[in-house]
Amino acid sequence: MKKNETPEELLKSFADAGPDDLIGKREAAIGIGVKITLLESKISRGGGPMYQKIGKHVCYRKQDVLDWYEKYKNEKKSRSYYIQTATIRYY
Repeated sequence: MKKNETPEELLKSFADAGPDDLIGKREAAIGIGVKITLLESKISRGGGPMYQKIGKHVCYRKQDVLDWYEKYKNEKKSRSYYIQTATIRYY
């Protein structure tokens, strides 16, 4: 992966990757439609997809990213629903 790849090139690379192929942070973020800072914070705080470090680079198995994102999306929806219903006050 080149550092100056366009988002379109990264998205194509993500789409072309097989489920067991390794992908980089930028490719993963663009592929699932999140900011790269979300993945970076999950690396330092935990709770993100499984990753491997190859030298100084973080790599993800594509299927791990997709599985994590489905779980993350569902948790985010349920947290949002909880916050919305918890703020409703009945008088």
